[in-house]
Amino acid sequence: MSHSKVARVIPIAVLASLALGLAPGASGASSRTQGPRITRANGVVRIDLDPADREPWTPERMAEAKPLAYEPASTPRPTEVNRRFQLSDLEGSTPVMIPGSQAATPAIFSERLNRATAGPLNYQRFQITNPEEYPYSTHGKLYMQLYDDTEAVCSGTVVPSATGMTVMTAGHCLVSPESGVPVRDAVFVPGYQGNDQNPYGFWFAESLLVTDEWWDSSQPGGEEADARYDVAAFNVMQYPYAPGTLAETVGWRGVAFNLPQGQSYQSFGFPAAENFDGEKMITCISDPSIVDRSKPAPPMPNGMGCDMTGGSSGGGWVIEDGYVNSVVSYSIGFYPEMQFGPYFGDKALNVFEQMSGIDYPESEEIPEQAFDTSINFKPRKHLKAVGQITSTDPGCAAGAIFVIAKVKGGDAVAVAQGLAAPDGRFITKLKDKPGKYVALALDSYRDSFTLCRGSQSQAIKHSH
Repeated sequence: MSHSKVARVIPIAVLASLALGLAPGASGASSRTQGPRITRANGVVRIDLDPADREPWTPERMAEAKPLAYEPASTPRPTEVNRRFQLSDLEGSTPVMIPGSQAATPAIFSERLNRATAGPLNYQRFQITNPEEYPYSTHGKLYMQLYDDTEAVCSGTVVPSATGMTVMTAGHCLVSPESGVPVRDAVFVPGYQGNDQNPYGFWFAESLLVTDEWWDSSQPGGEEADARYDVAAFNVMQYPYAPGTLAETVGWRGVAFNLPQGQSYQSFGFPAAENFDGEKMITCISDPSIVDRSKPAPPMPNGMGCDMTGGSSGGGWVIEDGYVNSVVSYSIGFYPEMQFGPYFGDKALNVFEQMSGIDYPESEEIPEQAFDTSINFKPRKHLKAVGQITSTDPGCAAGAIFVIAKVKGGDAVAVAQGLAAPDGRFITKLKDKPGKYVALALDSYRDSFTLCRGSQSQAIKHSH
């Protein structure tokens, strides 16, 4: 599927009628005679849940839900979790960005703060104390009934869709990474405030989508579930007491795919294990992300600083201007204050498109503005590199993301990165080691439909 342009979001449709009661065919007692209907087409596996399996989610049942967490059986070595990337990795499919529903309300943070002490990235962690306000209302708790009749809890985020009923989460929240079995029942509670306060109600999942790769790798007999594709989406049924669709009720986050790695993320979730109780919306704001390069081939998962635990799985990773660009997927033992999420590339885009009903046929593409940049720099002695990014559009140079990398064979190891000044100039510290260095300006969007194309300087030899 070709995606050569960024397209505008399709307006949210208003449902003509509301579903009544729990759900069609649900009586509060489960017959479990049919189970889910599972179909496969176009790179995804679709699971339509059996209405007979839907049961009321009482406060007692919600309290019994155990936080779901995922740690791959094979974990990377510490040396494989770093900022190393292939120069060719900067070239890929065209970015797709679909904006959120409205401007964000400033967060009201609690005073609680934590900084990383056991990982390579600094971060800050807060509690959101106004979860009922946009955009925090788009994040919610996801309660699931597993096929062994136990209850579990994850997190999710409302995203754009033609129906206004789509939520994105992690694949392991909907299809078990150990058994390959999908959940029996699931309900999404947006803007959860704790202590059984559910300002926007309960939205039962109706149909689920995971990637072919996640489904196949999680089935019995496989080596292990493939964390590179741990992304999923689901559509919900109408909550009968809501004023409109899910998206009309709480708003929706933007989504972004095929962006350069190394983004700065803010993650959201409802961690419920260890030092967390699952009753609070928690957010982490991290240094620019790093990469788990232990996988056999791209797309390599991203890593960010955060100590959220089980229950935060599936929570959205948000970049600047409110775009979801990954979800909480897994953790690794030797970095307890980091979490990892799948790269949102064409596979994740395919899941989103097929569940949301938003597609971009080329005949309907909307032209975007695109401006080239150029970058030059000079390494100086005493740990500094000085340079400038220029562009025919000054807005593309102002605040642009730059990376200084040391060239080793065909690889480039990032040694410094930051944001250019309003005039495009930058200065950064370097380890004073001889070798060849290159500067890169990363692809970025000045706004939703103005692409600033990245550039690369010539490699410069630095010596004492």
